[in-house]
Amino acid sequence: MGERDTQERLLVATVGLLSEASRPEKITARQIAKEAGANLAMINYFFKSKDELINLAIGQIMQEETDKFISVIKDDAEPKEQLFQVLSFFCETAIKYQRFLKLTIPYGLLTKEFKVESAYLEIIEEFYENRIPTAYCRMIALQIMSFTELLLLRADAFKDYSGIDILNVRQRQQYLRFQIELFLQPKNDD
Repeated sequence: MGERDTQERLLVATVGLLSEASRPEKITARQIAKEAGANLAMINYFFKSKDELINLAIGQIMQEETDKFISVIKDDAEPKEQLFQVLSFFCETAIKYQRFLKLTIPYGLLTKEFKVESAYLEIIEEFYENRIPTAYCRMIALQIMSFTELLLLRADAFKDYSGIDILNVRQRQQYLRFQIELFLQPKNDD
């Protein structure tokens, strides 16, 4: 068995453990190594950390949903409506996989590079039609996404603070529409 095989077995084992776990945050590196039939040190060798391996595995689990991501956008819709559709889909997917949020969101916000799905950025750039720099469009996309991720992660605390239940479809849609209106301002004719 080569290195590639060991790396793949670790990933497959992690996907399997995550799929079965009701509390994925309790999965240990030892469990993963045992399930994969690999040496414990191979996790850090191939993936730098157990957290990185788990996040890659969660990404693989969610890949099917992610593949549907682009098909959600209706090309004939206005940019604000497209952004609403994409954000709604993102939230529904995150809620479907809510048991993974405590692992993926902090890891993504604190460890990974700042990155926003290109679909968000493209929609925001289309809305602004070169009226603002691309850097500003990137900041808007990052602000919308990172705050929405935080609210999904801390839904109960946000509900206590604001009275808005982000897990309730109707209230979530109102929140998303408010965010879009807040960040996507129409052209000022002055």
